[in-house]
Amino acid sequence: MIAVGVVAFAALATPLAVFFGLRGRSSTPAEPAAAVQAPAPLPAASPVPAQPLPPPPPVAAQPRPAPAPAPVVQSPPRQPESRPVPAPPAPPAQEASKKAPEPEAPVAVVQEPATAKPAPAPKPSGKRWVFKGRVYDLINLSPVYDAKLTFLDPSGREAGSTTTKDEGRFEVSLEALAKGGYSMTVQHADYRTKYIDDIDPPFDQLDDNMRRPLANAAPVNRPWVGSADKSVKRDFVMIPKAVE
Repeated sequence: MIAVGVVAFAALATPLAVFFGLRGRSSTPAEPAAAVQAPAPLPAASPVPAQPLPPPPPVAAQPRPAPAPAPVVQSPPRQPESRPVPAPPAPPAQEASKKAPEPEAPVAVVQEPATAKPAPAPKPSGKRWVFKGRVYDLINLSPVYDAKLTFLDPSGREAGSTTTKDEGRFEVSLEALAKGGYSMTVQHADYRTKYIDDIDPPFDQLDDNMRRPLANAAPVNRPWVGSADKSVKRDFVMIPKAVE
């Protein structure tokens, strides 16, 4: 019991000692605080007269920028709708088995006929045929001047030509042919293209009533066949275009 009392007393004495120790400190007079002098006031600055500000420079009015055009958006072309093509109905199995495929007919090959080649020109024999004659008008019996005579070989190639001179005279020399003779065409501005071989007696000895009907007759001209020994004389008449 004594021990318990000693412990209780010690526990009570400790806080009392602390309390009186703290109180003794607070009762000691505090030292006066040093006086703090306030700083002397600065002299007031004299007011500076306000200077008027210069007016701002005029600003030129800037034109408003044109509004940018709105972008044109093209819609993609519309694709046509593809519709499925219905398949043709299949033939029945029985009909397909009955009908056998027909064999295709052979294509006939048409062969073009071979073009006929022109007959080769006859080889000249090395000799010459000379023809001389006179050309005159069937109606008025006047000589035909400046008529062009063209001679053709059997293959149709030109072999020579000549022109009638004064009194309708002409002379031409052609290669002698081994076979056949030449044909002749005549041209003149005032006469027809056909001619009539002279006859015996000649036309200039016949009456006009006999000569004029021959103007519209179809002439039969002999081939021009010469002689290797001497010149051949051939006269013929021409028909004027104005004759009826």
